[in-house]
Amino acid sequence: METNITLYGGVNEVGGNKILISTRETSIMLDFGLSYQSRRKFFSDPFIIPRDVETLVKLGIVPNVPEMYSEKLEKPFDALFLSHAHRDHTGHIGLLRKDIPTYAGEASLNILKALNEASRKSIESDIHGKILKSFHTGDVIKIGNLEIAPIHVDHSTPGSYGFVIKTPEGSIAYTGDFRTHGPKFSMTEDFIRKMKEQQIEVLITEHTNMLDGVVSSEKEVEEKISEITHSCEGLVIGDFAIADIDRYNSFYNAAMRNGRQLVITPKRAAILSSLRNDRRINVRAENTFVLMKEKQRTYDWEEKIFKEWKTIEPEDVSKKQKEFLVLIPQVEMQQIFKISPIPGSVFIFSSSEPFNEELEIDYDRLINWLGAMGVPMYTVHVSGHIMPIHLKRVIREVRPKKVVPIHGENPELFKKYIEDLNVQVEIPKVGSRISLG
Repeated sequence: METNITLYGGVNEVGGNKILISTRETSIMLDFGLSYQSRRKFFSDPFIIPRDVETLVKLGIVPNVPEMYSEKLEKPFDALFLSHAHRDHTGHIGLLRKDIPTYAGEASLNILKALNEASRKSIESDIHGKILKSFHTGDVIKIGNLEIAPIHVDHSTPGSYGFVIKTPEGSIAYTGDFRTHGPKFSMTEDFIRKMKEQQIEVLITEHTNMLDGVVSSEKEVEEKISEITHSCEGLVIGDFAIADIDRYNSFYNAAMRNGRQLVITPKRAAILSSLRNDRRINVRAENTFVLMKEKQRTYDWEEKIFKEWKTIEPEDVSKKQKEFLVLIPQVEMQQIFKISPIPGSVFIFSSSEPFNEELEIDYDRLINWLGAMGVPMYTVHVSGHIMPIHLKRVIREVRPKKVVPIHGENPELFKKYIEDLNVQVEIPKVGSRISLG
């Protein structure tokens, strides 16, 4: 067989996707994500972080393929295609050699650039000096004898895409992370239609929610946040994935409906600023303030944000807590501690998944902080991932010859769940090859 698929990550875990599509003359990589599962065994940000790729290779956290990292060796693949900007799909792209071009949706590239500027520098995710190329739905990118068609999908971050890849032996489809129950479900339907137009030989699909399906919608999330905000007698505090614009809008709308002003961190403002000029993305920022930091050093990117946005001091929030809704990540919970929430304040945890796809949640420490402040927690969320019934419908309509379940922990359950569709299910193994046909 000429065309092969090799999975270097995303196998029996949520995230860490690294998928190599190779023919005799051309190879491309789909995503190069960070595996929380393997990384947390040895590292804990910000105290114990990777210093070099060799250590990550020896620990089995990234593929033992030297050509991926050294420009002195022959290129292992011709291009990298990113499905979206979440860390479990992009978190190790900084390790890759710089002469391999990286393709991603325009919004994803803007998010990655903003995060790169506003985050602590890391060898894992630093994109400085990378060859970055954007794409949109409708584009067809030719790399050697492969044709890659990106099609937008709905997920919990803008700029998310699935791919249909034409090879000499047929077409491969890769879902990335997607859903049909989100506010932009029509984009996912576009992707499904595109797959149906082709005879898909192999469908590589996420199956995250096989044991965690919660039926909800972003509209329900907004209503629940608004209800909690309306009833709150003190400060409303919220946290969710920093690039989830749908969730930002839900908190923004809830704040406006209840006469509160929204307060965000400089880093969240940097992400929003990067997307403000994208007419396809609705970023609302009226009556939104950036919380000033209590520290001596201010970085250049922060100075830019402080000039661009309205700012507010923590002391001013503390004096009028019933007038604000503050969005702040767990890593900056000390800021809230200094604001000293009054009795009756609440915390709304609204990550789209049990873990935050941009940063691991240290749940025990979060509970300790809330306990110290006397602030109860509400959990309000809707998943960024497709539900089992919807996923089965997609497979039934697309009718691929073979399905490869990744980005999930229950491939055997998935296989049994769809066995009546008479589709061959290939349970993947790390490093093993899957052939077309």
